Amino acid sequence: MLTAASLLIGTVKIDGRLSIQLQSSDSDSLLNWAMAECDQNGIIRALASWKADTDEQVQAWENMTCANEAFAELGAMGQGVLFINIQPDGGEAYQGIVERSHDNLADCLAHYQKQSAQIPTLINLASDGLQAGGILVQMLPRTAEETYEVQQNEDAGIDDDLWTRLSVLTRTVKAEELTTLDTNEILYRLYNEENVVAPNPVELAFGCTCSRKKSEM
Repeated sequence: MLTAASLLIGTVKIDGRLSIQLQSSDSDSLLNWAMAECDQNGIIRALASWKADTDEQVQAWENMTCANEAFAELGAMGQGVLFINIQPDGGEAYQGIVERSHDNLADCLAHYQKQSAQIPTLINLASDGLQAGGILVQMLPRTAEETYEVQQNEDAGIDDDLWTRLSVLTRTVKAEELTTLDTNEILYRLYNEENVVAPNPVELAFGCTCSRKKSEM
């Protein structure tokens, strides 16, 4: 969830925060809710509430080996709710609801991007319990200049097959590569035949927005 939040904040051009919240609707679920947040400066935090009143429940959590098992605690597909919250600094907040259309967080978020923003998106997330990593690829709309060039000249040099190629290449990345390899190594392995321009990296760091006043409320 932290990885997903840090990837998604880069897709919204705001000064503010983006958070993902999972809410269980299954009374037998070990998970009540979970939240992960990242701002445009790479400050991240996460919270979760789960049931662990008995030794059996504690053991069940300890036996989970991957994030998808925890995600399944929201219930079957169609149960549980995912919220995307965008809070600009000094602006009006926006909240979107993500349906449980898939059995993992990455595909649910990609589905949300396609349905809400009408932007084809690929998201791949991985966690080995100690480290987490992910990759997000989006097809951005053509600029006005590109659209004009295509209208005036069918052979304008616009690569219409680019998204298809990137989709195939992105789906080949392995979970262990996302959690162990350097970013530049992953980009080279996947897209070494493409013209890749990487943005300046943003270093992630923990930061909490809690305060004594908020806690007292």
